[in-house]
Amino acid sequence: MNEELNQVEQETTQVEQETQLEGSNTQAEGRLFTQDEVDKIINQRLSRERKKLEEVIKEHTETHLEREREVLKRELRLDARGFLEEYRIPLDVLDLLDYTDKESCVASLEKVTTAMLKALEKAVNDRLRGDGPPKGGQGVIGDNLRKAFGLQN
Repeated sequence: MNEELNQVEQETTQVEQETQLEGSNTQAEGRLFTQDEVDKIINQRLSRERKKLEEVIKEHTETHLEREREVLKRELRLDARGFLEEYRIPLDVLDLLDYTDKESCVASLEKVTTAMLKALEKAVNDRLRGDGPPKGGQGVIGDNLRKAFGLQN
């Protein structure tokens, strides 16, 4: 950025020198520039160069920020994957997480894993309690099996 500012300053000096040369040339031709005209020309040139420089800086900054976001997302995804693998949680959960920043990722990982563990605990408790599907050949399937093997109710 300093290099670009130095370049603008050098161009300004060059424009001033060219203006002075043009002024000396025009003296021979009869045209002289006043200091106000020279200042106006220089300010217009500086204004154009500053706008160009601002656009370049803005574009560079946006590109740089986008790359940083992508790198952060990859790092957070790898960290989350390690956590999920360590606790044997399905890796499909990775698609449900928020990777905007570390705090959001951790919060979303907590919510998802907590919800999964609660659902798993409920399913296990229901099975242990006997609230699950009928066992021992009960129902239509059980009746069909008994008939197939020649057993009566």
